[in-house]
Amino acid sequence: MASVVDSIRAVNSDNYALLKLGVFAYIFFILFEITTPPSTGKVGTSMFQNITYTQIAVLSFFYAGFSSIIMHNRITQSMVTLPTFDPLKILGICGKCAVVMIPYLIVGIPVMNYAFSLFHFDGIPQLIALSIIELILVAIIVTALICFSRDYDIKETYNFKRLISGFPDVLVYTLVAIIMLGLVNVFVGLPILWFSYSFFDVGPVFRYVCFYIITMNMSYLADYCGQLSFDIEDREEL
Repeated sequence: MASVVDSIRAVNSDNYALLKLGVFAYIFFILFEITTPPSTGKVGTSMFQNITYTQIAVLSFFYAGFSSIIMHNRITQSMVTLPTFDPLKILGICGKCAVVMIPYLIVGIPVMNYAFSLFHFDGIPQLIALSIIELILVAIIVTALICFSRDYDIKETYNFKRLISGFPDVLVYTLVAIIMLGLVNVFVGLPILWFSYSFFDVGPVFRYVCFYIITMNMSYLADYCGQLSFDIEDREEL
């Protein structure tokens, strides 16, 4: 059974974990900064309110590869948890992750939009229904990435038997992990953000701290998803 505590321990006990997280967070921060349009950049608390599709695409591209390497390290029981600083390897895996995700997005987004059009009621029930549909698509893509991360084999992401049998576990347990990490961040992430905001207001330092916390949590979640790979294997054998 996957454990959030084990994931936190694995990431934090990696060699030079804080330094690695700091460097990767800085890379993601720089990518965010250079893709921020001048008209919307550096606008106080609207840091993430004005995020563009370009920024979403760029950050998704690199975070997917970053997370895939962490999943692979967990699945293969590597002594290293976080990625090593090998730009060519990281970019290559990022590119493969894009190949994995794009077909599911091309098919999934129109299907999702069609499903949205079938709902003709307002309020919380509609919000819940739409959120469930979005989460199903995300869970399928994450399951595909988990399958890919075993051996970095793109063909494994189209093993639909494994995908269908595994995505319910990914959907449920990943939501549980996100909730648990949210509770952890109440005592860890929020105080750090509050201190950085108190001393530096909403500026480059605060934005970097945001990316550090995001990168740290993505590392925990990726390691957790790597653990889910074993649950997917067990379910497939049933």
